[in-house]
Amino acid sequence: MDPLAIPAGTLVIGDLHLAPTGGAGVDAFVEWLDRLSDVPQLVIVGDLFDAWVGHEQVRLAGTIPVLDALKRLSWRGTRVDVLHGNRDFLLDGFFEAWTGAHVWPEGLVAALPDGARALVVHGDELCTEDRSYQRLKFVLRARVTKGALRRLPFFVKRRLAAGLRAASRRAVPAKPAPRKAMQENACRALAAEREVALLVCGHAHRFQDVQVEGGPRWIVLDAFGGERDCVVVGASDVGAHCSRLGSSPLRLL
Repeated sequence: MDPLAIPAGTLVIGDLHLAPTGGAGVDAFVEWLDRLSDVPQLVIVGDLFDAWVGHEQVRLAGTIPVLDALKRLSWRGTRVDVLHGNRDFLLDGFFEAWTGAHVWPEGLVAALPDGARALVVHGDELCTEDRSYQRLKFVLRARVTKGALRRLPFFVKRRLAAGLRAASRRAVPAKPAPRKAMQENACRALAAEREVALLVCGHAHRFQDVQVEGGPRWIVLDAFGGERDCVVVGASDVGAHCSRLGSSPLRLL
């Protein structure tokens, strides 16, 4: 597959963890989207929602405002690309049809304005030492599992999602930090496989911008609302887009 051309002025954010039931986070994000202007593309690197269990989620108060705000952004001419995160890997054609966005289950390879290739992923695929998580991810994202999940009643899916989140909250603090961290070797290997010089991801909720020895430049974004939560591609003046929630956008020239 050819790389997706990413124009100058593109914004890259992630890890919003919006509550489907609504709240201040949803309100702030909708307001932010509605203020965006002259943005050619918005890339969300996963975990847009704290959970996405299927199209029935539009019954919940916080879901439709987000979908409609993304739709308005698309109507204003901004291309929207959304990657699967570990919380919303069931986003599918229903979400695309409502919002006008493009969903990427396994990340995307981008062609930057200067011709360089970049890989944008959620980031959990780099946690290769957390083998229990990777086994669970493999099972949950198998086609047969996702098909079965989509056929379950809505209330059952919500209970399953709540149960998984509760189990994660118990398990993650108990794991040694090196085991649950994103691995530099995994970053290096994935960049080599996709033939890219830059890898951008989220997931860890902690900003970093490093040059991996023998590998790519590796940028990890803060969760949305953090101090370094936004990459702006090829832009010389980004303050109008990102001066909100105390963010300090990173220019990627």
